[in-house]
Amino acid sequence: ANATPCVMQFVKGVDESVVPEVKLTRSRDGSNGVATFIFMKPTIFNNDADIIQKGEITGLYMIDEEGTLQTTDVNASFLDGKPDRIEARYV
Repeated sequence: ANATPCVMQFVKGVDESVVPEVKLTRSRDGSNGVATFIFMKPTIFNNDADIIQKGEITGLYMIDEEGTLQTTDVNASFLDGKPDRIEARYV
């Protein structure tokens, strides 16, 4: 059993090493839910030159042996003019 690890990426090909806080919510009737991933001080912010070459943050890609889940609902928060966290929502 050679399981591929799960990785999260904001830019394809650049793994994010910060483990997010995850909040799960469900609609009242239970028909759908939302997972919110909060990355505090994600390492993607440390790679400015690499990001510019590979492309901008266009979403969150969650990749494992079963495939890729992706969301484009991604927002960065800034503190004192510096990027502080990224919040991504997956419905």
